[in-house]
Amino acid sequence: MEKKNGYEEVLPITNSGKELTWITTPDTFIQRYGEGEVVLQREKGKIVVYRKFREQQIITTHWLDSRYNSTSHGTLLLEKITGRKDFSYPKSLYAVMDTLKLMTSDDDIILDFHAGSGTTGHATLELNKEDGGNRKFILVEQLDEHIKICVERNQKILKNEKINDSFIYFELAKWNEQAKEEINDAKDLKTLEKMFDSFYEKYFLNYNVKVKDFKEKVLKEENFKKLTLNDQKKMFLVMLDLNQMYVQESEIADKQFGINKEDQKLTKEFYQNK
Repeated sequence: MEKKNGYEEVLPITNSGKELTWITTPDTFIQRYGEGEVVLQREKGKIVVYRKFREQQIITTHWLDSRYNSTSHGTLLLEKITGRKDFSYPKSLYAVMDTLKLMTSDDDIILDFHAGSGTTGHATLELNKEDGGNRKFILVEQLDEHIKICVERNQKILKNEKINDSFIYFELAKWNEQAKEEINDAKDLKTLEKMFDSFYEKYFLNYNVKVKDFKEKVLKEENFKKLTLNDQKKMFLVMLDLNQMYVQESEIADKQFGINKEDQKLTKEFYQNK
């Protein structure tokens, strides 16, 4: 290529001295430069070329360090803490820690709606220990087996590493969820039939459920009796109002739910609604 006076040659060489090749033709480069897709900056006496990336572009991950490996710093780490192998594919502790470093300040409250094995809580405690921060975390999880290991993990981290902080575990007061569990635990149709009277008197059913028809007709039909127990359970489950699985905070004083005074007080303190 012809050299010109007043121009400076820029070669595709990395800071480590590795020589690469240009990914565009000269004409395409000039076009992209004119459209602002390429930026040239002088740094430490050299011209450095930066290419702009757009939201729709897929870039290769840069999380290449070995500590981001989810096997050694996720699965094996969790097994070491709990002594058990009962959780699949937990995230690397360090991947979450470094994410928190990028996205939080040292006094933020971190919310994780899919807590899983509790890596976010663990990472928050470790990061506070590392930089002296005062971050707090709220973890939300639905699966009982995940809740168990999440609580155990974070309590052990606090104890074993002598972290001067606390981890409090709350469980939502069940309502229709309790009915769901009773249905799933039923051993036969006879048990389900006995449950039904208490269901429509105690729990919340969908507005379109015809209790009398179900009780006097459906339960007595031969076709219903011939269904498998699992299919019979499904028919009971679809009657439950999914919006009433747990007791709402605004309803905790209602005697029908049986929430004791201590739990009511604790709930109001948690929501700062004294």
